[in-house]
This record gives sequence, C-alpha cells and structure tokens, in this order.
Amino acid sequence: MLQTHSPPSVIGLGHGGISWPADIPRSWPTPGKVFLADGDIAGAHSRGVRVLDLDGNTIERAVQHISWDPIMRKGGYKHYMQKEIFEQPRAVRDTLLASVALDSAKVFLDKMDVSEEVFRISPM
Repeated sequence: MLQTHSPPSVIGLGHGGISWPADIPRSWPTPGKVFLADGDIAGAHSRGVRVLDLDGNTIERAVQHISWDPIMRKGGYKHYMQKEIFEQPRAVRDTLLASVALDSAKVFLDKMDVSEEVFRISPM
C-alpha cells in the first residue's frame, strides 16, 4: 500500500504492468496514469489499482492519458545525469523551504540534524 504526500503521486498503468514512479516523466512509457490526492491509499492487484480514503472507502480515480516522449523527460538536457546535476540546487532549495519561517526568515534545521553553518545562502 502507498499513502500519498505532496506533490501528488502518480501510478503508471499499461504495457502489462503497474509502476509507482516518482513523477509524471518517470512514468512515461506507460500510457495510463492515475493521480492520487493527499490522503489516498493505493494498492495494486491482478486487476489493476484500488484507491481508498483513510476510512477504507473506495475512491474512483480516472485513468488519464498524457503524452510524453524521452526528450521531454530529459528537460532539454543532453543526458539524464546532466539534468540531475543541474536540478540539485532547486531540489535543495525546495526541501529547505519547508524549514524556513517566511515571516521572520528564521531557519529551523533541528529536524535535519545539521547546523546553520553548513548552509551558504546565495541567490538562485
């Protein structure tokens, strides 16, 4: 069973199988996609996917078809590794935003078990 979190999880359906990719582009070769909302619980079985709410009630999620191709998956970069390298600053920023109080700009790193000296702030 998979319980979702933000951003929404996607389940790839088709080509004789089910995939649980991290995001839409990674689900690319599967033609069908099921998007889960926060709090959805999904389980795979021989006939497909079943989605439940937190009370165990079945939820109908429509299968959507999104066209992606391998070039779109790389986001314009020549190689996947290059894409991953250039995405690191954004990934770190997005992760840290959850630990910043926007009203005071105070950084709360206690859950990360690191000190503020570890981070250098620079404009993006």
